[in-house]
Amino acid sequence: MGRKRLIEEAELIKYIDRYLYEELNGVPDKLTAANISRYLKSNGFNIEPRIISRDKVAMAHIRALQETYESANPSVKPVVFKPLDIDAFLKTNSSPQAMRRALVERDQYYSDVADGAALITQKMKKLEVDLNTAQEELATVRAELKTAQEQISSYKAENKQLVANNQALKKTIDTYIKPAIAEELLKRDGYLSSSTETLVTSEAFDEKIISADTKIENPLMQEMLDAFED
Repeated sequence: MGRKRLIEEAELIKYIDRYLYEELNGVPDKLTAANISRYLKSNGFNIEPRIISRDKVAMAHIRALQETYESANPSVKPVVFKPLDIDAFLKTNSSPQAMRRALVERDQYYSDVADGAALITQKMKKLEVDLNTAQEELATVRAELKTAQEQISSYKAENKQLVANNQALKKTIDTYIKPAIAEELLKRDGYLSSSTETLVTSEAFDEKIISADTKIENPLMQEMLDAFED
């Protein structure tokens, strides 16, 4: 028959968690068998460190807590005020050796707090630099967007003018040029007398009529003809 356990595993796990969050503020770097043993003794359990270190379930739980903390945020530790219960501190650390060890641990805790504060300050400064850079880039993008919008407005105005010019040109061709050319062609074919009044003279007709060999001087007209050929 084995020796009766001084504390059940479930209760031991519960006290380990309580010690972690009540005394260590959730930072498991000091979650050791010796520290847990002192915490248990302060709560009425006479549990030596060796009993905890031999408990596979308890040690596995401690490792899991440490790994979870490291994977969640490996570089930043919580910066919190840790009040000191002087009576409990003196009672738990009654011998010179225990007092020395406890003072070293507490000194290390506040050293970690200072390191954490320095790291947070450093990261904050970097974030401020990144923010300023991002704001400058945003201002540049906004300026480029404004320029692009102005160019689009200009292109729209030019396009509107081109459409108006094209409509006017088409109206002129439909109203004057086409009838005049048709009239001259009818004259040449003998359907109209040469003395008939016309908008286009024979000389002007010969000069302005466009054939396959005609050289187009007006680039806009040339573009329109090229578009018809395509």
